[in-house]
Amino acid sequence: MSKELNKLFGKNLRKYRKKCGLTQEELASKLQVSTSFYANVECGNKAMSLESLYKLINGLGVNINNLLSEEKNQASDINDIVAMLNKAPEQDLEIIKNMVRCMLKELAKQRKRAKI
Repeated sequence: MSKELNKLFGKNLRKYRKKCGLTQEELASKLQVSTSFYANVECGNKAMSLESLYKLINGLGVNINNLLSEEKNQASDINDIVAMLNKAPEQDLEIIKNMVRCMLKELAKQRKRAKI
């Protein structure tokens, strides 16, 4: 990876790690890398192996595109949701689907009322 891409990756990685409530030490341990190596990845000084990258995206439930892109957009939000759902137990998916359906109906009602 280029130095600029390493920096962007590290910045996004830090954001998602914090979003998951993990310390650098905790995530490094999960990835089976040293804390100093992981810290260098977040600083953009080092790049991860494909194996570590695979563990990372599965462990954080994040799409690789979100770690490599500059801006947040609708597609990356949808990718985040899909990554979370992929980690959910199968028996919960029907409940989640019904909850989303109800929330979307309620939001549509609220938008309709707001236009009146």
